[in-house]
Amino acid sequence: MDQEEINKMGKEDFRKMGKEDISKTDKGDINGSNRARTNELNNPKLSHGPNSLASVLGNKFENEVLRVRWRYQREQQGTNQRAQQSQSQAQPWPELPGLGSREQVRERGPPRPSQGGRSQFQPPSTIYPRTASPSRAPAHSPRTEQDVRPPARSWAVSIPTPGLEEERKSEGRRREKERRGWATKEDLEIMEAEADAARRKKAQQKVKLIEMEDRSRDVYIPTAISVSNLARLLNLRIGRLQDRMYAQQKVKLIEMEDRSRDVYIPTAISVSNLARLLNLRIGRLQDRMYAVGMEDTAYDHILTSDDASLLAMEFGFNPVIDEDAAFDIYPEHPHPDPSTLPLRPPVVTIMGHVDHGKTTLLDTLRSASVAAGEAGGITQHIGAFSVPLKNVSQSSNAPKTVTFLDTPGHAAFSAMRARGAGVTDIVVLVVAADDGVMPQTREVIELTKGGEGGVQLVVAINKCDKPGVDTDKVKRALLAEGVQLEAFGGDIPSVEVSGLTGQGLDTLVETLSTLAEMAELRAEVDLRAHGRVLESRIDKGRGPVATVLIQRGTLKSGSSIVAGTAWARVRQMTDDKNRPVKLAKPGDAVTIAGWKEVPAAGDEVLQADREDDAKKAIANRKRVMETRALAEDVEKINEKRRLDKVLEEQERGAEAAANGDLVSDAVPEAVQPSEPDVKELKLIIKGDVSGSIEAVAGALCGIGNKIARVKIVSQTVGDVSESDIARAKAVDGMVVGFNVSTSPKIQQLASQQGVPLLSENIIYKLMDEIKKRVIALLPVTYEQRVLGEATVQEIFTIALKGKATMNIAGCRVTNGIIGKHAKVRVMRDGTEVYNGTIETLKQQKKDMTEMRKGNECGMSFSNFEELKAGDHIQTYEVFEKPGVL
Repeated sequence: MDQEEINKMGKEDFRKMGKEDISKTDKGDINGSNRARTNELNNPKLSHGPNSLASVLGNKFENEVLRVRWRYQREQQGTNQRAQQSQSQAQPWPELPGLGSREQVRERGPPRPSQGGRSQFQPPSTIYPRTASPSRAPAHSPRTEQDVRPPARSWAVSIPTPGLEEERKSEGRRREKERRGWATKEDLEIMEAEADAARRKKAQQKVKLIEMEDRSRDVYIPTAISVSNLARLLNLRIGRLQDRMYAQQKVKLIEMEDRSRDVYIPTAISVSNLARLLNLRIGRLQDRMYAVGMEDTAYDHILTSDDASLLAMEFGFNPVIDEDAAFDIYPEHPHPDPSTLPLRPPVVTIMGHVDHGKTTLLDTLRSASVAAGEAGGITQHIGAFSVPLKNVSQSSNAPKTVTFLDTPGHAAFSAMRARGAGVTDIVVLVVAADDGVMPQTREVIELTKGGEGGVQLVVAINKCDKPGVDTDKVKRALLAEGVQLEAFGGDIPSVEVSGLTGQGLDTLVETLSTLAEMAELRAEVDLRAHGRVLESRIDKGRGPVATVLIQRGTLKSGSSIVAGTAWARVRQMTDDKNRPVKLAKPGDAVTIAGWKEVPAAGDEVLQADREDDAKKAIANRKRVMETRALAEDVEKINEKRRLDKVLEEQERGAEAAANGDLVSDAVPEAVQPSEPDVKELKLIIKGDVSGSIEAVAGALCGIGNKIARVKIVSQTVGDVSESDIARAKAVDGMVVGFNVSTSPKIQQLASQQGVPLLSENIIYKLMDEIKKRVIALLPVTYEQRVLGEATVQEIFTIALKGKATMNIAGCRVTNGIIGKHAKVRVMRDGTEVYNGTIETLKQQKKDMTEMRKGNECGMSFSNFEELKAGDHIQTYEVFEKPGVL
């Protein structure tokens, strides 16, 4: 067939011819027609040019040409070459006649699929050649053992198949494209990017599903909800919710209890400081040290962290060795030879019952008038004064000055008296000759007996200038209380004095000087200051201030000190006459300004080397206090839970008994009716000094009973502020100011907000007012008082207008007065048959307003006609009875 014949043939003829040839080839006619067809294809005239077979027959013939040409090349290869190609050797792209190079084929595009839906030729760009199969072997090649081995995986690609299920579809598309021969390096990169995009999309969808699932678990909780409503909201049984709550609370309590027993141990600590850290008496710690085999138990012995941890574990603590967390400021160790130290002024505390003349006596000693400035004439603060002693003794050991502490005598100030007794060297017990031994007198005697360090007691029998007083009677009363006076062979001196006239004051001063000289009171002056807070308050011009008694060391202006959980950089120090001082030595009482917050009265004052040390120590102390508060809360919660459990079991038993589930119908005796709701008078207390607030709060807390009582919401130092009014409004309480000023603006604000505001300077007046308010909270009780009694002797029936009639009771008054306008009741055989009012009261035909005992009268009652002879009539009144605490 030459070129002219080919050109004369139509397109359909060529297609038919190609179809017949293909069918012959598919039937396996390889020896004849396939070789002839191959020779034809080798002719350039048939395979090249615009009029070639490839261009005329189109895509179908092209596919057939490629398939035959590929089979021909494979048949020409040897067995060894096929084995090497099966070991992953890339097959080069065949340069077929009439098709051009690889780039030309790629530009022309992929072959169109055949009628069967797939291309007849699928060679990839980078493939592993398929191993020859016996069924596809050429006729001229003999069959060997290598030919009959199982065929290898067809067209295995060099890129590994991902293991994820979601990548298989994209991987399949990539394989398909490789099999078609169009997967270049750029295509592979594109397909890899598509696969990555598919993975990211799948991951995003998974994230969205998780988010949707999370949103499906969302539940909206209000600010407050009951357990039953929460169980309903969560679609849970209330028992299951309660069990989970109990389990979580139990875990929290265990964690809190474990943390509350943690104690931070430094690398080295003395025995006394370890006792302070563990909140133990040093004697108890020393006994345990001896029991575990530690020989040196001196208070200044330095313990290692291991020894300190062992002792902490002995007392049930969890030791944690942490130098920073265990840092604190401790007092200096006592001097080994106190006799070499300089003398210090004695500290003398004036104590006794209220109105026994303590402050007046002290005023006479210091030639001042303090009592006149006290509210109500009674002392309500601790006052510290330095009084010089003149012409007392020429001895070098005799003190030149005495520091006096004036303590309140009211019963509410017992804490102040205890603080005064704890820092004093000598206690002067003032007893009025006309009153004798009183309750606070006995309290002071007990304080001196229980004091550490041997506090010396001196009795001053005051008001001896009054006529008719019997001082011997007072001495015998003191002896009965265990006070062994020198007059009865004891060792306690007594002096008869008068604060008004000055009688016996010289003798009292001489006695105090002698006692101080005998005691040889000495203290270090060249170490860090150590003292005690006597009082603290907020000063308008200086902020928080505190009166501090220096016991050891020397305090200078600018020093950093700590007291409890408060610290200060000493900005100013003043003495009892408000004069500035630069140094405070042992025995001096000074007022210190510069506190960051108000320290508590009674706290120990210690000087720090640096300001950073003070801040660090305060931070650790606050953490320890919070931990101890947690421990206390845990104990309270456990106790409450135990009681609740007992009550719950009792209630269940009572319910079971009521429902007949028990054999016995009796309710357990332990099940008591619940107490009525306790009404509370909520107080916000403001005071001038911390000691006064402490006394006021302690006195007011004791007012009340099981029905109504006082509850202290807060107690702070300072004047009443707007925030106090707002807080009282929020809790529905009242503001109590003790010895503080309330501005007109605050009073107006309290009136507008409807908040009661009470300000007093005398504590017993304040207590009386609060007691009245608590009584007003008690439920109102009504009582009846019988005014008069009468007996019905006869019933009279009288006719009214028309046919109406009225029964009139003819009565005799047997007791009291029968008033017409009083309430009345009719009793018959001990049962009340009528309760109402008297409609008419007459004597003969005269209207009466009242009838007295022994008179006869007639009376009728509103809406009551069923009167009988012998009925008992009573008139009475109802009145409110005030509650009693």
